[in-house]
Amino acid sequence: MRLILHIGMHKTGSSAIQHVFSRNRRVLALTGLHYATGGRWPKHTPLFEASSHQNDHGIPHPVHGPVSDLLRALPDRGTVLVSAEGLSGPHPGHAAHFAGCRPEIVVVLRNPVDWAPAMHAQMVRSRTVREARTLADWVNDPMTKVHLDYAALIERWQQVGPVRVVPYEAAILPAFLTTAGLPKWIAALPGGRVRRNITPKAEVIEDLRRQNGGDAGSGPVPDLRALADIQRARVMALGHPAPWPSD
Repeated sequence: MRLILHIGMHKTGSSAIQHVFSRNRRVLALTGLHYATGGRWPKHTPLFEASSHQNDHGIPHPVHGPVSDLLRALPDRGTVLVSAEGLSGPHPGHAAHFAGCRPEIVVVLRNPVDWAPAMHAQMVRSRTVREARTLADWVNDPMTKVHLDYAALIERWQQVGPVRVVPYEAAILPAFLTTAGLPKWIAALPGGRVRRNITPKAEVIEDLRRQNGGDAGSGPVPDLRALADIQRARVMALGHPAPWPSD
């Protein structure tokens, strides 16, 4: 069995990828490609939730059970694709759970100059998070900076299997298929032309942020271009192609 693990990141077209594989999973299974979702979700939500619960509490998830059981439940033949963008989170336990599986890890990287505003906008729009901080304050949060450490993400997952980097672009599916070594004709299946991640205009996000209780804020946004240059160089130093063009 060949296991391909798509770990995101968030705001890099994961929904578009998951949409086409979930919608066509029965047809794909006839070709030996099994898209594992763990239930009614278009992605493997149970696997991520089980991993997070074990990482945080040290015990199996009360509903999904231990990660090891979910992994054993995956098809044992052909090619298996698992997608869960939450696995790109900074906790090292996510990768450790897959140590015995030798998965092929695929991660989509987006220029921090574009990723940070898009992710911040999603947090502002989220009904559960209701982010009220300005983009500057959110980017300056140490946890945000951890998520922007792309090289560290790659290094964590390289300990359990080979990592392949997909540079983000609007029509992400063809690039994902090529990098993952999957048939290009999948992009022609129903849903294959779907595009996601249309971020509302900045003024709309600002209005929502203020409705969430945010104030005017202060301080400039950190130099995301400088951060992008650093991360680009570090990713390339790990042996991967440039994830985005240099300025």
